[in-house]
Amino acid sequence: MLYASLAATSGALLGFAITGVTVLLAIGTGRRLEWLYEQEEFLYVRTIFLGAIRGLAVGTIWFSVLIVADRQRAGKGVLEAIGTYVLILVLLRLWTLVRLLGDLLVVSLRDRQDSGQAEVNPGFPEPLDDPPH
Repeated sequence: MLYASLAATSGALLGFAITGVTVLLAIGTGRRLEWLYEQEEFLYVRTIFLGAIRGLAVGTIWFSVLIVADRQRAGKGVLEAIGTYVLILVLLRLWTLVRLLGDLLVVSLRDRQDSGQAEVNPGFPEPLDDPPH
């Protein structure tokens, strides 16, 4: 049951990490994103996101393998040792990702405080709400 929980959790977190990268790439360019690219904290974003995605992918795959391979009541020592190593890898990668996101949040809040004004919404050629029926 432990392996199933670890596989499911690392798989869900893998999905969140991939979504985070996708959102970051989908933002495109703009004044705020260009400013963010220049910040010291942003230099490691790609490395940290990809490291977290790789670690979570390895964790998801390995814990899924353990569901099938380690079914006896007395566990297989080698498989459990590798599982422990993978779990530590996943936790360290997640910790690094959470710290990075915290640093980026601090940078973003600092920028908003320094500007002294709210970000103006861009003009859209059409309303974003559904039209009334």
